[in-house]
Amino acid sequence: MIEQEQLKVTIIKPEQSNRVIDLDLEGKLTAKWQEKLEEAREKGAILYDGQSYRLESFTFQNGFAYLTVSPLKFSIRSTLKTMPQLENLGETYYSHGLSVGGFVITNDGYYVFARKSRKSASSLTKDIIGGVLEKIEPETSVGIFNMNKIELQEEINVKPEMINMMKILGLVRSTSTDIVIVTSTLLNLSAAELKSLFEKRVAKELAVIEFIPSKNLSDYLVQLGGYKPLLGLLL
Repeated sequence: MIEQEQLKVTIIKPEQSNRVIDLDLEGKLTAKWQEKLEEAREKGAILYDGQSYRLESFTFQNGFAYLTVSPLKFSIRSTLKTMPQLENLGETYYSHGLSVGGFVITNDGYYVFARKSRKSASSLTKDIIGGVLEKIEPETSVGIFNMNKIELQEEINVKPEMINMMKILGLVRSTSTDIVIVTSTLLNLSAAELKSLFEKRVAKELAVIEFIPSKNLSDYLVQLGGYKPLLGLLL
């Protein structure tokens, strides 16, 4: 596990990114993004359109984790990974867009997962608690942990003072070429207390939350599919 003080973050400029650009492909991204916006509008969903980050490099040396990232517009990362040409171009052309989130654990031992509502633009019906890494403020490891706390408050109504412990377990590449900074967050709340808090939430991106006992976690991750079973290997 990576503690906050073990993580060293460097943010470089977009023009310093190591992502290789195919001009023909990049020229098609705007039209593809407009299609995605229209699909979201038809669903009545809100599609984020702002800054995000891509992973440039990640190393672990002498007890410290070094994370280098660059700013990347969400519209680019979101559309790029859906283009069929990308697979033929190869890894160096991938957006490697960063998200943050993972395991949320109540103090009575339940793992918390999300079931999306119709207001979510995500194609997934069930997922981990977390989301796109939209900002790193301050531009240090604190900013990464702060973003995870923001996701917890927005999605399940958990405030920072309700968190007992938060650590990073590692990084996993998703099936959509994104990179997930996988976290483990232990709450000072029981499952019953969290359920009550969740019902008072303001944002309605999630329909319900599910509480999975530790003995059923591996099977549940398999049911989620994709890269999710890999997350259990980090625990």
